[in-house]
Amino acid sequence: MQYQAQLDFLLSQARQAAGIMRRRYRGDFQVYIKPDGSKVTDVDLEISQYWQAARAEAFPEIGLYSEESPDKTIVPGKDYFVVDELDGTSYFADGQPGFSHQAAFFSAAEGLVIGVLAYPLEGVLLYAVRGEGVFLEQNGTLESVARPPAKPIEELHFGHPQRYKGDRYYNLLDRLEVPPHRILQTNALRTLQMARHELDVNIFLMPRVEAWDWAGEKVIVEELGLNHSYLDGAPIRFGEAPRADNPGYLLCPQGHKDWLIEAIV
Repeated sequence: MQYQAQLDFLLSQARQAAGIMRRRYRGDFQVYIKPDGSKVTDVDLEISQYWQAARAEAFPEIGLYSEESPDKTIVPGKDYFVVDELDGTSYFADGQPGFSHQAAFFSAAEGLVIGVLAYPLEGVLLYAVRGEGVFLEQNGTLESVARPPAKPIEELHFGHPQRYKGDRYYNLLDRLEVPPHRILQTNALRTLQMARHELDVNIFLMPRVEAWDWAGEKVIVEELGLNHSYLDGAPIRFGEAPRADNPGYLLCPQGHKDWLIEAIV
């Protein structure tokens, strides 16, 4: 495989990150508040330092674009590892499940080609290589993940961000006539839920989501044969900012994409 070295590196990093999270979960660590009001912990920073050192040694020619790395510059024509050291920091900080490690490899020539997610508490490693399929590793067993079967609209399960306290999403889902039993509370486990065919549609009503929050997931979702786009159907590309009036993001079965866009936008 063309990107075997990058895949092996990403999997190794994900296992190390998961190990750090398990070791320090509900343990002794500091929580800090960043200028944007979000949380960061000593654990995020420990994983970030490990990532920066390992990348510099193994792939000095490949850039690192991550939530906690100091350099957020994206140089055109350069390959990148795109990393969220600890996705779901607020859950981790509160001693609750719902966090992961997310990473991707971006080839300047081909775009996003590898996506990796590690779920420390579940002991799961979920990953995909574009054109090669999706794989799930758990308890020493590796299995290929099948694409989800086609479902009619009335059987789709929709995600609701677990920690969102307003009514905006519920109002939208009500307008789409989604009954409560088909609404799942979601967090960083949502990609695993989609891979397990438990969750079909994720809608994010926000103008900008940082690349480290979606890059790894995007490769996996698209390799599952699903749509991962802006809410108006426009493609999402690493290194390209969304338009100022972007209505949001849509992850869904390809066959229901047009209906959802028309109904939502």
